[in-house]
Amino acid sequence: MFQLGLRTKLMLALTSFGLVIVAALYLTVRLGFEQGFTTFVDQGQRQMVLGLQYLVQARFATPEKWRLLIDSPPVWNKALETMLPPQPTTTIDLPPAGADAGPDRDPLPPGMSVDRRPQIPIVLLNEQGQVIIGPRLPPHLLEKYPIHGTDGRLFGYLARLPVRNDATFNSADNIFFRSLQQLLLVGCGVAAILAVVLSWPLSRILLKPVQRIDEALARLAARDNSVRLPTGSNDDLGRLAVNVNLLAATLQEHSDAQRQWLTDLAHELRTPLSVLQGELEALREGVRSYDQSTNLQLGGQVGRMSRLVDELKELLLSERAAMRYEFRPVDLAELLQDELEGFSTSFKRAGIEFTFDLPAHARLQGDADKLAQLTTNLAQNSLRYTDAPGKVSIQLRRSSDGWRLLWQDSNPGVPDDALPHLFERFYRVDASRQRATGGTGLGLAIVANIVHAHNGKVSASHSPLGGLCITIDLPSLES
Repeated sequence: MFQLGLRTKLMLALTSFGLVIVAALYLTVRLGFEQGFTTFVDQGQRQMVLGLQYLVQARFATPEKWRLLIDSPPVWNKALETMLPPQPTTTIDLPPAGADAGPDRDPLPPGMSVDRRPQIPIVLLNEQGQVIIGPRLPPHLLEKYPIHGTDGRLFGYLARLPVRNDATFNSADNIFFRSLQQLLLVGCGVAAILAVVLSWPLSRILLKPVQRIDEALARLAARDNSVRLPTGSNDDLGRLAVNVNLLAATLQEHSDAQRQWLTDLAHELRTPLSVLQGELEALREGVRSYDQSTNLQLGGQVGRMSRLVDELKELLLSERAAMRYEFRPVDLAELLQDELEGFSTSFKRAGIEFTFDLPAHARLQGDADKLAQLTTNLAQNSLRYTDAPGKVSIQLRRSSDGWRLLWQDSNPGVPDDALPHLFERFYRVDASRQRATGGTGLGLAIVANIVHAHNGKVSASHSPLGGLCITIDLPSLES
């Protein structure tokens, strides 16, 4: 099936919109002009009749002159010729003789056709409103102008047939009216042609940012994370370009972190593998014999690699994107109580005083298994890196928007420049907290992943006890 491109669709939409606007504009202007022109002609005729009313009253304001006027139609016609400019002849079919033109009859009875051209059909009425000179038009359709004498006496009326909205013009006004209609039609036709012609380049201009975004996304799909888009505009496309740039920066950062991850992993695995390879070559060449010491050394390196693999798995599972967390209401105080009691013997055996201060309840939304793993990693970190006799203190307190966990231990401390890096993968402070049984450098990275997955915050600082203080803020169930 034939598919229209986006540019063609946009061009058709712009063209259709332009044509609809032009058509609506034409109809609106034409309708308004017709009504306005009819009103204009009608007002002009009214002013002319008012002038005629003044002249008639000035010339025929006495009973004798009025009687002469109504008894002699040629006098009336001559008066009209002298008082009005020349007008085209009005054609009117008179009603049958004796026909009643009263107000109860139809506006235009059968057999009567009135040419409503703006030629001022003027009639003369007596004081009772009956037509005495002029076409026999229905009196109720006429617009009347009283004729008074010098003494205020009412002699009769001048009357005209107003111009209706459905009037057709066949005079000079009609020529002017039709010329304006033609001009309007030509102008709208030119506007319609421009709408069609300009829609193609306009669609190209409008789609240019979309094409740039499409090309950028194609480059991102091809693993080219260096692409960046101009972000000068503040419209929707400008915000979309900003988001594409953020996506590219995030992918670049992820790619760099992945390369660093593989480099660190290779470095961590190289040491035990090198030791194992050296020991096995020495055994194979007979340089050293297989004894208890060799067995312990080989077993220690294998155990180190096993721990590294296990913690790598835990690290991957602690990332929210790698495994779905099952969030449900959890009592953090009760969970910490159960987990920490299981480490009391280990701390006592290591010569470390172990205390914790927990509230009765601390409700939050979380994954109980992951929070238990967080507690285990923090406890193992303190066991590895706290000198005996030492002290570990755990406090859980209510904060402004949730719960704050303070995990503090005693000497040795951590240098200032190392504090921001403690939650990075494979980072260890060798100068101050190195141990023969030291970990892989993944424990605190796992802790950070779990905290971030719970929409919390984690930070490291110096402890008043002389060692490290880890602060964890988690949102409460109420917040």
